[in-house]
Amino acid sequence: MKSPERRKHPRKYTFHPIEYVLETMTTEPKFDGVVANVSKDGFRLFTTQSLKKGQKIILKNDEPAFYKAAIVRWSNKYNDLYYISGLEFIL
Repeated sequence: MKSPERRKHPRKYTFHPIEYVLETMTTEPKFDGVVANVSKDGFRLFTTQSLKKGQKIILKNDEPAFYKAAIVRWSNKYNDLYYISGLEFIL
């Protein structure tokens, strides 16, 4: 049996590279990631480095154009090469 959807808003599936910085380091170094899906409230991000729950990041790209900051809600190791994290937009 499939579990019920817990998200408030539908997701748009995408595969879009982004750059981001940690909130505490707003200039350098920049990190690369890939957005796997996005909704009005947040997005899923693939990275090569670990992100911690509660950590804030600043997006350096214009995609999604109207959001610039997000907070990590969860993060897990994925395929021994990557990390996958769920982030919520901060308005």
